[in-house]
Amino acid sequence: MTSQFNVEPAVKNSRRGRGCSRIWPGAAALLLFLAVYLPGRLLVVSQPIQHVDAVVVLSGGEGRVEYAARVFQEANAQWFVITETGDHVPGYPESVSEFDAVRAFRLGVPYSAIYITQDESSSTTGEAAVVRQMIADTGVGSILVVTDPYHTRRAQLVFWHALRSTRVELRMRAVEGHPYRPLTWWLYEQWRSATLQEYAKIAYTLYGWLH
Repeated sequence: MTSQFNVEPAVKNSRRGRGCSRIWPGAAALLLFLAVYLPGRLLVVSQPIQHVDAVVVLSGGEGRVEYAARVFQEANAQWFVITETGDHVPGYPESVSEFDAVRAFRLGVPYSAIYITQDESSSTTGEAAVVRQMIADTGVGSILVVTDPYHTRRAQLVFWHALRSTRVELRMRAVEGHPYRPLTWWLYEQWRSATLQEYAKIAYTLYGWLH
């Protein structure tokens, strides 16, 4: 009789143990997925393309001008804005922004629609400031900013801060076909470095605003 009373708890504990052994690997896999995916995913902001007054292509990054030219057509925009960095193409007198303007024109953007900002800027904060001046000069009511995927979150924060006292609608669009992926960024040194730098720059930017 004693053995009968001892068997049932043992069976129940065995079943409970097997259930836990099935749950923990799944939970661990989910946590690993979130730990890898979320840091990359939270950096990316890419909103649907819709009509805006101006498409703004931020400096740097391969493929930005080409993709922004496509977006310009789809958004039926009036302005194609290129930020002036003051950088020059080695061996040529023209600035990088002038080369970008030629590339945009060859991709179907009318010269009359291309706007190169007047003041030079060497940072995202600087670009937001010169774009705000462009908005004041032209009176546009909506802009769509095109940049690399991992840069979109910080760019959104910086442009929101620069335009917060205006009524300008701000939209973000990540370059399509870019090799940065929220799920695989951690596999490549280039994107690991870019991801960590973006979070560090976001933290530094927020700290500056708060102090």
